[in-house]
Amino acid sequence: MKFKLCCATDENYTQMTSVMIVSALANSREDISEIHVFCHRLAPASLDLLRQLAPDLVHIHDHRRIPPMIAAVPLAVRPSAAMWMRVMAPDVIPVSDERIVYLDCDAVVDRRLDALTRLDLEGRVVAAVEDFAKAKHAGWNERLGLPLDTPYFNSGVLVIDHRRYVEEGWSQRITDISREMPDKLVRVDQDAFNIACARAGGWTKLDPTYNAHASSARTKRGGVAEVFAGAHVIHFVGRRKPTDVDCTHAAKDVFLRYRAMSPYADVPLRGVMAREVYNRLRATWEAIRLAAWTVTAPVIRRLRG
Repeated sequence: MKFKLCCATDENYTQMTSVMIVSALANSREDISEIHVFCHRLAPASLDLLRQLAPDLVHIHDHRRIPPMIAAVPLAVRPSAAMWMRVMAPDVIPVSDERIVYLDCDAVVDRRLDALTRLDLEGRVVAAVEDFAKAKHAGWNERLGLPLDTPYFNSGVLVIDHRRYVEEGWSQRITDISREMPDKLVRVDQDAFNIACARAGGWTKLDPTYNAHASSARTKRGGVAEVFAGAHVIHFVGRRKPTDVDCTHAAKDVFLRYRAMSPYADVPLRGVMAREVYNRLRATWEAIRLAAWTVTAPVIRRLRG
């Protein structure tokens, strides 16, 4: 059996999304039945570029307006609409017995993924890789109201039982958690996903090679190169991405190899100034949004109550 590949993106991550899809096709095309790309307000040129990567496989779900389910997520935990689209994606994709393999757009596939179609989910709906910052899990769990020893996963790679996810209303469960405790969800939908899985009895652990992740800053300090050796999926977490000229990630060369196969092969990497300007503008916008939500949310709750 094949699987459906799914991802979510916005205009800022179109390049990384393109490279991720190119890498998945290079290594596991025969295992993919469909590729579903969920977008929020992508430029027409970006939409055409993504479609042309594999016209027979790529399905674009471009939302010009924020979908109602995501609009209901408090602004405090909704830095972007695209971030929450992975939660609602299984409800939009036509249901079948094929699994959904969700990949963050800042990942690359470097090995075949066929084993994920045969993985024993052990009666659970979601399989994932434990987050690499294990020393912090107890503190995160305490914040989320979970037992301190609860396993905590990184949601950048998810294997999902599609039929059960939809039939059991998982998207609603997760968005309900965002409204229940928005002040606790520091890692936004990833925190909500972990809470939902913990309440449902847990999640199935994937081999770490299916989401090999450590930030550029950490790899710069050394000692983690072995994390990426033999990885099926390399996930470039952290603010500095391999599209940045000064990125020092230990697996940047892997990303660049697939980038050379993509429509962005001849596009210069992003300079330091461009990144810093973007990050400052984004941080300012987030501060404004959060301040507005802080002021208006209590009023809205009173009106609704």
